Amino acid sequence: ADQNLEQQIGEEVNKEWIELQLDLKRQLKLIDELPWQQARRLVSHCPSASELNNPSLSCPMGANHCLRLVAGADLSFVKGDSETACASLVVLSLPDLSPVHKICRQVKVSHPYVPGFLSFREAPPVLELLDELRATKPELMPQALLLDGNGTLHPRGFGLACHVGVLAGLPTVGTAKSFFHVDGLDQRQVRKLVKEAGNRDYYIKGESGAVIGCAHVPDASVKNPVYISCGHMISLSTAVWLVGHCCRYRVPEPTRLADFESREFLRKESAASKT
Repeated sequence: ADQNLEQQIGEEVNKEWIELQLDLKRQLKLIDELPWQQARRLVSHCPSASELNNPSLSCPMGANHCLRLVAGADLSFVKGDSETACASLVVLSLPDLSPVHKICRQVKVSHPYVPGFLSFREAPPVLELLDELRATKPELMPQALLLDGNGTLHPRGFGLACHVGVLAGLPTVGTAKSFFHVDGLDQRQVRKLVKEAGNRDYYIKGESGAVIGCAHVPDASVKNPVYISCGHMISLSTAVWLVGHCCRYRVPEPTRLADFESREFLRKESAASKT
């Protein structure tokens, strides 16, 4: 009886979450509206400290005419504890991908991981970090945010990157290490198609005929692609262009560093608790 009740409660929660996802999805923008997106323009040099504080110095055309700052966000969980995590946000300058600011916070996550509903588990801590950055270092608010998860490459077309983007009002990109079963395709099929095509960027077309994402392979030394999809306030082609400028390894530098910083935070916390 308890198991049936738990299942019933789970189904009701999932139904509520689906309704909320579909409601937020109505606000989704998958187009380029900002000048830096339309021009695909990075700043021409690494910004100095004064230029970070005053964007017009590094981009005379105006702060939003050049892409200067990009960020990555990620969560790492305490080993053996599915509720305690470190949420991290790392801001990098372009074109050199140098970290200019980071925030790491220990958080309690209230929802378990349910496939297709990662955003309800991980979006709230990420949004809190963005709020903190906006309040304390508004000049370092990123012009785009990369997340370790999917955007529109999702069963309902509204993954973590979409959720965070809509609620934060920020251009976001999903960069996932594995492929969700979407539009009649699975990871095995997509990897086979990517290998056969031999392209650095393979645009994934689902059974519906729609282009649903892009498999990105930075160079020949990387075997498995990263799956790129739109989050919010960006087109797929611009998302792919952006990720291309953010990769030194398989995983884009913003999310790679966010993952590293969150794990390092937990390692130090664990070491401190043992002394």
